[in-house]
Order: sequence, then structure tokens, then C-alpha cells
Amino acid sequence: MTIRCFGKQDEFIKENVDRVDGNLRMDFHNNGLNGWLGFRMEFVGSLFLCVSTVFMILLPSNVIKPEDVGLSLSYRLSLNGLLFWVLYTSCIVEN
Repeated sequence: MTIRCFGKQDEFIKENVDRVDGNLRMDFHNNGLNGWLGFRMEFVGSLFLCVSTVFMILLPSNVIKPEDVGLSLSYRLSLNGLLFWVLYTSCIVEN
């Protein structure tokens, strides 16, 4: 009522749109960087998983049991997603 009473609707709308645009501009860059960082983390985690898989397969079975290889690989797959989730959550908390 007060804005309409003083005839400042256009100024109010313009300032409101400017503030929303500024907020969305930062949000757009933040989401883009989170996606970029997530892709890089997944790539490095997958690369590490592949290298460790090759080394575990090439080891003789008397050094490490095949069931331990399978268990460690399944844990490593879930750890990759967990690390990304922790980083993403910490970025949300900081903002």
C-alpha cells in the first residue's frame, strides 16, 4: 500500500528486478562451478579406481584374495559418490 500510495511502483519493480538478477547471476556461476568441480572429481576418482583395479588384478592371488578385491572395488565406487556429496554439501553450507 505504501509504495502505491507514493507512486513508486516502477522504481520498486526496477530495484527488485535488479536485486533478483544480481542474486541469480551469482547462483548461475556457483552452480556452473559445482558442476565443473563435480565432473573433475568424478574423473579423478574413476581414474584412480581404474588404476587400482589394474594393480589388484595383476597381483598374484596369494597376495590379495579375489573376494577382497571385489569388496574393495565396491567400497571404492561408493566412496567416490560420497566424496562428491560431502564437497557439494560443504559448498552449499558456505553459501
